[in-house]
Amino acid sequence: MAAKSKFPTLWDLKMQRRLESLFDRGGTLVEAAREMGISRSTFTAWANSTDKQKESFRDTVKIGKEAAEAWWIRQGRENLETRGFNHGLWLINMVNRFGWTSSHSKKEEKKEVEHTVEVKKKVDVDAILDKAIKKGVEEIEKTIH
Repeated sequence: MAAKSKFPTLWDLKMQRRLESLFDRGGTLVEAAREMGISRSTFTAWANSTDKQKESFRDTVKIGKEAAEAWWIRQGRENLETRGFNHGLWLINMVNRFGWTSSHSKKEEKKEVEHTVEVKKKVDVDAILDKAIKKGVEEIEKTIH
């Protein structure tokens, strides 16, 4: 027999306000799960549930994700001119947490597609690699002696 769900005892107006506050300060879903005292997998299962009882929880999480992203965007915008602000770390955070992509990564993807090579003749790749390695070894030996 399945264990009785902790949800009704954990989810109340007070917990909802605590999570809203956490998300409003840029908090993560993992932090929210920890705040509730449940595992990430349980938190995710509740957030993905279609159970009517969990509707306000799902809404809080959905809006909370947007609130957290907005908080982090504000951090970047307000600190553009701050001398010690680590822009690279901020961008990595945005990419990893919110699925952002930089224009640089999009250009790299395009380059890979644009630079395709069609080979019409049979090529002995192993022979070419062996030759390149031998030439590299010869160059290294010249610098040593």
